[in-house]
Amino acid sequence: MATQRAYNHQYEYQTSVRPKVAVKKKVNPRTKIHRKVFLWTLLFTGAALFLLSLHAEVDDTRRELRNITAELHAIETANEHLQRQIDRSINLSELEQYAISELGMRRVEAHQIFNIDMNTSDNVGEIISHRGDTVPLEEGVLYGVPGVLIRAFETLR
Repeated sequence: MATQRAYNHQYEYQTSVRPKVAVKKKVNPRTKIHRKVFLWTLLFTGAALFLLSLHAEVDDTRRELRNITAELHAIETANEHLQRQIDRSINLSELEQYAISELGMRRVEAHQIFNIDMNTSDNVGEIISHRGDTVPLEEGVLYGVPGVLIRAFETLR
């Protein structure tokens, strides 16, 4: 019986002890408002910093583009200057002498000059003028680029 009483007492003790429940503190309404204001301020500050970083990146890109454009202008100016120097330095009589002696070229004679019209609708070139004599229609029609090249090589030979 003593064991039964001890068992019952132990059982009563276990059931009578309640676990501690976390009690929520009541939050002051002003504290809630302060938290909301802080969160919104934090959000707007983050958005403003993000927009400022984008603006800074755009500004850097504009500055880089301005520098590259200035560099391109300087290079184009130097290129034009060099081209003028090259044009002034070319001596046509020396160039002709070099072409004749070193490359084996010769001057074109009047009967070798002809004009080819490549702006036809059927993509067939046609000799529109020939110095010296007339060209029959069969010889005047060239079939595409290979025909033009073959005719040009025949003329230059």
